[in-house]
Amino acid sequence: MENFGNLCLGCMRPSKGEPECPYCGFAADSPQLDPYLPLKTQLNDRYVIGRVLDSNGEGFTYLAFDTVTGRPARIREYFPDALCERTQNRLGVRVLPGNEFSFNDNLLRFSETARTLARLSDLPALLFVYEIFEQSGTVYYASEHADSILLREFLIRNGGTLRWEQARPLLMPVLSTIAAVNRAGLIHRGISPETLIVGRDGKVRLINFCVPAARTARTDLQAQLFPGFAAVEQYGFESSQQGSWTDVYGFAATLFRVLVGNIPPEATERVTDDRLSIPAKIADTLPEYVIDALADALQILPKERTESADLFRQDLTPGAGGKPVSRKKAVPAPAPTVRDDTAKRPKAADSRSAVPDRDEDDEDDGHSGGGHYWFTALIISVLILLGVGTALWFLLFNKTDDNTSLDIISYEVSSVAQSIVAPSYATGKPVPDLKGKKYSDVNGDLSILGSFTLNPPEIQQSDTAKGTILSQTPAAGERVQDNLVITVVISSGPATAAVPSSVLGKTEIEAKQELWKVGFFYDNIKTESICDLTKPDSVVVKVEPVNGNTKISIYSKITIYVNKLPETSSENADSEDFDTD
Repeated sequence: MENFGNLCLGCMRPSKGEPECPYCGFAADSPQLDPYLPLKTQLNDRYVIGRVLDSNGEGFTYLAFDTVTGRPARIREYFPDALCERTQNRLGVRVLPGNEFSFNDNLLRFSETARTLARLSDLPALLFVYEIFEQSGTVYYASEHADSILLREFLIRNGGTLRWEQARPLLMPVLSTIAAVNRAGLIHRGISPETLIVGRDGKVRLINFCVPAARTARTDLQAQLFPGFAAVEQYGFESSQQGSWTDVYGFAATLFRVLVGNIPPEATERVTDDRLSIPAKIADTLPEYVIDALADALQILPKERTESADLFRQDLTPGAGGKPVSRKKAVPAPAPTVRDDTAKRPKAADSRSAVPDRDEDDEDDGHSGGGHYWFTALIISVLILLGVGTALWFLLFNKTDDNTSLDIISYEVSSVAQSIVAPSYATGKPVPDLKGKKYSDVNGDLSILGSFTLNPPEIQQSDTAKGTILSQTPAAGERVQDNLVITVVISSGPATAAVPSSVLGKTEIEAKQELWKVGFFYDNIKTESICDLTKPDSVVVKVEPVNGNTKISIYSKITIYVNKLPETSSENADSEDFDTD
């Protein structure tokens, strides 16, 4: 590789050796703190690591220089810091004791996410994925780097909001991409102005996909939730499953921010106080179908929310009429609270009961006319109080409309999610039955766990399928008074497995995925290079031990041989002529 001493690691432009980059101001002596990879780390003999772009419970995203294309790239590193740590040289990854299963399980999900994104790279609102590779004890994937700014910053630079006529051509391609990604089985769970970028080419792209545990509360990874944009099912609420409707909520909340200028209240607040106003001066500029679509897509209850991005797109398209008959329509809300800068509602006539004035001579002696007026006033006051109390009781305890709706004056969203109950740590919680379920299905599924969380699982050899929960403590049905934590024992799968023949012809990372799925351990799989001129480059052409259908211990050492064809002379010449300046 070339010497990259004159390359700014903050923007990947030539800095000419200056102490600060003249383009971005990045200081040449800036450190990259642990646990991030050190600056100038070389990955896959191709990428030079620069500054950190993003980090969360799943791992880190770096700006990098791609020596093949000669352009910047994005590198995503799987590094769940709750489950692993850096080796002493800061280059490798070491799993923390007791977290092997969770690390490997999420690693498989991470690599499958990367493969799905690579397969869908032609979608207009995704970054193109170059390759997925394993190095130093973890997995990376590299994608293109678009010269862009976050949608949040774009809005700030453009007055805080956009008109619907401006937002529609920018964001509708994103919604189509979300629909395609969801159909492929991938849920983003973090759609917000922080995960949408606006490029110099005018396109908006969706970035920072993560494994489910990194965007769900109370899992074994640190959750990254974007307040105002994360759906209620991502927090700690019972009876709420995640799905395509989760991304609908995130996109709808983002569209609300783009059009209105305000971030919606956090979903946990909206459970008990679901008020969300659009100022009338803005609402007057929005088509009615857009307001109706937002109302349906911002429902707190997943079962009441627009189900998919496809349906939401139809709702945002005039004349498309994509709503299924079974979905509840928005209905007018009760009289809303009109906030500042919204249209002012005319004052109602004074409805207070009039009580005649008493003459000074009308002393209350129990026999005079003053006693009659006093008694009448008392009766009227009691009736008023009863009426007010009845009205309050009806409003607070007898609401039948749980749909988000937009009032025609202030366009206020008003609903109460009655069937969602916030996680309670009161005594007497019954423990759910997890035995027989897959750990990967249970972990982070709040509709199963309710208010409970899981300790890192214990692993036990068993002929039961890998990842199946064998036992739990406390037992199912037991009522727990204080500590709402469940410890589960899961199966590592049968003690033996056959090396699948499907690894042949696969790329290195795909072959390893096949081995992980049948139970072989990540740390026991090694890679060697081999040259076979009769086979394609960069695919597995041999595996040891070769055992056919004979099963071997899942703790066996396995070596896969990846074909590496010799470089041509023209490629060598190009490499020699490469100049970063």
